[in-house]
Amino acid sequence: MGVNVTVVTVVYGPRWSFLKQVADACLADIQVKTFVIVDNGCHDAEAMHEYAKKHGNRVVILSQGKNLGYSRAVSKGILYARETDCDFVFILDDDSVPEVGAIDHFMNNLQFFQNQKVILVGNRVDVPGNKDIFTARPLQDHFPRGTIFEVFSWLKFINACKLVLGIKPRTDNPFIPIVPTEAFVTGGTFLPIEVVRTVEPLDPSMFLYGGDLDYAWRIRKLGYQSYACARPIIHDVDMTFPGYGDHIFGLFNPATPAYKVYDRMRNSVRISRKHSDQSLIVLIANVVVWYIGLCIIGLIKWGLSRNYFSRSWLIARALYSGFVPNASVPKEVVIPQ
Repeated sequence: MGVNVTVVTVVYGPRWSFLKQVADACLADIQVKTFVIVDNGCHDAEAMHEYAKKHGNRVVILSQGKNLGYSRAVSKGILYARETDCDFVFILDDDSVPEVGAIDHFMNNLQFFQNQKVILVGNRVDVPGNKDIFTARPLQDHFPRGTIFEVFSWLKFINACKLVLGIKPRTDNPFIPIVPTEAFVTGGTFLPIEVVRTVEPLDPSMFLYGGDLDYAWRIRKLGYQSYACARPIIHDVDMTFPGYGDHIFGLFNPATPAYKVYDRMRNSVRISRKHSDQSLIVLIANVVVWYIGLCIIGLIKWGLSRNYFSRSWLIARALYSGFVPNASVPKEVVIPQ
């Protein structure tokens, strides 16, 4: 039995050529009734609007006129999706192309969870580490603690050592096609419409990072468990995410814009304060130890330099601003418009 699906995407800058591939793949499925594009400042808006005209009311463009940030923009799309006649909302990045029959794969997977409250996420095989999770994990469930900062544990210590030494996860465990996840990122997520209509969308104050994690943990509080699925496969045709482990090392990379570093670190603290059962003192202790470890990792990777010290100071201020919301934003943190 077919279902009605609304797809939500966000596009910014010169990325229409990627988004067009996403749109073509989605609109080839008759179960996709509405394809929502939140225009966050697309440079090829004219071509995008011409494309929309060819598909009639199946393609909806919500023009924002400027870059609102990912969280605010995808929230606009989610709010629009609430009012559409659909059973599920499929959120995709502007370069995440789902395979043929993606929605059928999701529906087949849902048959394993009769009368259970679940969120399914597609297999973004091009994201470093994603293809390993179906063989790297034991079979038992892992529930989150609601914090990004939990360094006082052997597991975190071992993972940090593996990161520094470049040791990748084991892949000799049995292949499991559907595995539990602690949370989900919005790109590739298949959400029941009752969730979309019940839970407030992403926090618009989180410009780029963390909004999806906060959203996922708010949904979890309603009793939903999230699962990553080996199928459908979703290909990221413009994979700019750094190499394995570089989500940490990249914080000290001179090529990483200051606003990305600041937003990620500040929001990590804000999310942990909001969702963790840690006391404030315990969270602060974890953040301090984590920061020291991060600086050591950055020193090993990049060495002593002016950039190393400036980035260490920027990260420290970002972490502080997570505890003190009215802290001033450093002048080097410039949000692109």
